[in-house]
Amino acid sequence: MEASVVIPFYNAEATLARAIDSVLAQQNVTLEILLIDNNSTDKSRAIAQSYVDKYKHIALSTEATHGANHARNLGLSLATKEWIQYLDADDELLPFKIFNQLSINDIKDNDVVLSPYREYTLSGNIIDYEIDSFNDIQLSLLLGKYGITTSILWRKKALEFVNGWNINQFSHQELELLFRLSINNRKFFYFNKSESIVHEQINSISNSTEFPISGVLLMKEIEEYFIQNKTLSIEREKAIQNQIYNKLLWAFKINSEETKPYLNLIKLKLDLIIRPWYHKILTRLVGIENTFAAIKWISSVR
Repeated sequence: MEASVVIPFYNAEATLARAIDSVLAQQNVTLEILLIDNNSTDKSRAIAQSYVDKYKHIALSTEATHGANHARNLGLSLATKEWIQYLDADDELLPFKIFNQLSINDIKDNDVVLSPYREYTLSGNIIDYEIDSFNDIQLSLLLGKYGITTSILWRKKALEFVNGWNINQFSHQELELLFRLSINNRKFFYFNKSESIVHEQINSISNSTEFPISGVLLMKEIEEYFIQNKTLSIEREKAIQNQIYNKLLWAFKINSEETKPYLNLIKLKLDLIIRPWYHKILTRLVGIENTFAAIKWISSVR
C-alpha cells in the first residue's frame, strides 16, 4: 500500500513537526512525503529541511504564489502515488489512518474516501464531526457531512480530471472541490472511522468575514447549478438556504457592515430555514438586519 502525503505550510513553526511526525508514525504503508513551503518567514522551512536531511522519502518544494490551494496543486503535480493524503500543517493523523482507508474492500472502484474527524478547539473543547451519505452525495456535501481535507483520501487521477483545487476559492475549498468531483461522476466511499485530528488556530481564516461570505457565494453557485440542471430538490434547497442563513449570521457577528449587502439573499426563503423560535419572532417584529444585530449583541454579552 502506497500514498503521497502533501503537507503545505506557511509560518507553521509551532505545529509543523507534529504534523510530519504523525505521518512518519503511519503503519503498514509506504509513503512519500511532500512538504510545500508557501512563503514562510519563520523557522518552518528550517524545520522542514531538517526532516529532508534525515529521511530519503521526504522532499521539500516551494510554491511562490501565496494560498493553500496553490500549494496543494503543486503537491498534486509532484505526487507519484495513486492516492494522496493532504495534511494541513497544524493537524495530525492517527497511526492507522491511511492504511485503514486504503484497506476498504471497494477501494479500486472509488475516487474519494470520506471520513469523520475530531477537532480540538482553542477553548479546550473536543468536537467530533460525523459523515453521512443520505443516499445523495450532493445533499451530504450541502449539509457538511463529508469530513475535512485532512480526513479525506483522494485519488490523484480524480483530482487531475477536475483540474485540481480551485485557486480562486477562499474558503470551503474541499466542499467546492468535492462538489466538482460529484458532478463529474467520481465515486465516493464513506469510511466511518475518525482518525484525523484538527487543531483550531487563533489566526484561522474562519475568523474573518470573508470566510463565511465566500461560503455563501459558493452555496449560490451550487444552487444555480441545480436550477440550470433541473435537479434542485426541496431537500437540497432547504440545505442551501440553511447554510446561507447560518453563514450570514456568522459573518454578521464578525463584521455587520460587510454582511448587510448579502442579507437580501435569505429574505424570500425564510420559510425553508430552521431557526430558533426567538429568531422567528424577532424577524417578524423588526426584520432580518435588526434580528441579526440583536443576536450579535446577545452573543457579545454572554
